[in-house]
Amino acid sequence: MKIITGMHRSGTSCVANLLLEMGLDLGERSSLLPGDEWNERGYFEDPDVTFLNESLILGEGAPTRQIYMSERGRRSVWNKVRLTVARMQYALGSPRRRIERRARRKSAEIARIAERVRGLAVKDVRFSLTLGVWLEHAQVEAIAYCFRHPFEVAMSMKARNALPVWLGYRFWRRHVEEFFRLAAGRPAVLINYNNLFSEETKHTEMKRLFAFASLPFDALRSREVLEKVVEAGLRHKRGAGKALPAQIARTYNGLLEQHARFSEPRPLGAVLS
Repeated sequence: MKIITGMHRSGTSCVANLLLEMGLDLGERSSLLPGDEWNERGYFEDPDVTFLNESLILGEGAPTRQIYMSERGRRSVWNKVRLTVARMQYALGSPRRRIERRARRKSAEIARIAERVRGLAVKDVRFSLTLGVWLEHAQVEAIAYCFRHPFEVAMSMKARNALPVWLGYRFWRRHVEEFFRLAAGRPAVLINYNNLFSEETKHTEMKRLFAFASLPFDALRSREVLEKVVEAGLRHKRGAGKALPAQIARTYNGLLEQHARFSEPRPLGAVLS
């Protein structure tokens, strides 16, 4: 399978939509998680994969399955409160060993789902923390790792999840660094979400998606897909020129350096410092 992942609020749904329009198979469209006010076009996520990843991170009883499987569940104020609490727990962190211990108990379920999605592209931001578990059960051909300016992520997390900015930064850094630890040596291509909104860089960024999809670059097709999927309104915050905390700035600069090196899928280097 191919994996699309990245930190939350970093354009993974937009990138999955682009790849879907380019012809990449993400599974039956009607079976993917529906959209909401934050992602109106949908999340492009396989429910079984997403809910399993959530149970690995949060433990049994994570409420997202009940919320998203029905319109009534999504509208319930009580369910929204439960989901907010779960997201806060997620942001504060689940120890790596706990994820691995839960995965051992669920190994048969992971193997079953991995077999079902073999040959598909599967999108979930939570792979940033659970990738190691899946690598034990699935043949991962390539990974598209999406990233965005950390200020924009932190502000989006504040608006959506009421996370303090400092916690949004901490959450962002944890996701980035854990992904690079788990994905070291695996074939990956990095996608800068911000570049999709610039005339000077959007087609260069699209070349990365064509490479990930194992397709020859087609400038006309690239333009058509971008016009269909990418709208200015998808990007609500602007991070360019914003001062970042020192640790966050170091990690982000390292990420930009990695991006400059990884324009097509090839083995990732070491964890960001």
